[in-house]
Amino acid sequence: MKPSAKWGQVPYAEFPNGKIVAQTKALARYFGKLSSLESSMPGEKLLYPRDEFSALVVDEFIEVCEDIRMKLTPTFTIQEQSEKEAARAALFAPGGACAELFVKLEANVGAYAAGDYMTLADVWAFWMMSFLRSGFWDGLPASCLDRYPKLNAICSRVKSHPAVCSYYSKQDGKLYGSFRRAEDKPIEVGYWAIRGLGAPLRMMCEYASVNYEDKQYASGQEWFGAEKERVLALNPLANLPYVIIGDKCICQSNTCMTFLGDRFGLNGSTAQEQIDCRQLLDEIYDLRNSMIDLAYPFRKVNRTKEEYEASARLQVSERCPAAYKKLEGWLSHKNTPFFVCDRICTADFHIFEMIDQHEKLAASCKEASALSKFPKLKAFHENMMANPRLEAYFASDAHKLPCNNPIANAYFG
Repeated sequence: MKPSAKWGQVPYAEFPNGKIVAQTKALARYFGKLSSLESSMPGEKLLYPRDEFSALVVDEFIEVCEDIRMKLTPTFTIQEQSEKEAARAALFAPGGACAELFVKLEANVGAYAAGDYMTLADVWAFWMMSFLRSGFWDGLPASCLDRYPKLNAICSRVKSHPAVCSYYSKQDGKLYGSFRRAEDKPIEVGYWAIRGLGAPLRMMCEYASVNYEDKQYASGQEWFGAEKERVLALNPLANLPYVIIGDKCICQSNTCMTFLGDRFGLNGSTAQEQIDCRQLLDEIYDLRNSMIDLAYPFRKVNRTKEEYEASARLQVSERCPAAYKKLEGWLSHKNTPFFVCDRICTADFHIFEMIDQHEKLAASCKEASALSKFPKLKAFHENMMANPRLEAYFASDAHKLPCNNPIANAYFG
């Protein structure tokens, strides 16, 4: 292959027209002009910005990273292993040539490596720091970069991005282990064997392509007893839903969602987007609570099946449209296909679930869909249903679970 490559080296890309182009940074910039990790809208928030000055700042960051790499390269010529390892360790020790450049990078980055969203500079930081920690460089311990919290936060954000998680989950663990988010065990998501508040959490895990266990409790006997005691040992607030990662247990619905959102990079990229995400999670709870009042006899809103049937028609024709009006107005105000920005975020999963439950409710009581009067909400629902990352979830048994709990004699399942 080497003799046939344009410059006799890799990486290279062969295009449909038969042309072959090589050189890492040239290819990265080219593909960066065509793609985004922050936006599903063509041409927006590109990895390599169209704005010339923004592109310059991205290039500047990458060149400093390359300076670091080039200071390491000469160590390959050192024959004595102990001398080689000592030379590399010295480069990253406080005051060392590579350490000094990292100090400058740390001082000049913010939430992102260059600009106010995820660019090629962030991806470069992630690649470089993961490579340095990979074990390839004898003499460099994985802890050699722990002194740079802002750079590490940037790397964690890139590593947690669903597209990045999906890519590395398919790669050889021996070669790419340091690039993956490490999970000693699957993320455990616990909830009743219904959709309810479990559905958004399951959808988030599917969307992020992570290894997770969907722990479903089909009866009170399954939850109240040894299982709850197990969770109580990890968290005195034990309740359903919960999320367990290692020895860490998180309870309370919205906190579980935002915890996974932080881990998967789904809570928004800016401070305003994160605030919007939390507002929307609180807002959709109002619609959920009205569904709970409708569906469960113990709420004493509907004491009989006949009262429920009358209330169900009112829910679809009056209460639901009142909530939808606010959500439609939000989408009009934001002018984005999803609720927080132009890509799916945490709040979208719970909003989708409540819309989907009301679609099922309308069909069950032979009422017209409330979405017919809200075109932006209808498009949002369709976009979520059509998302390829959620295809497996929508085909799964989890999506076919009842919306509410049969063991509580729910009128609407």
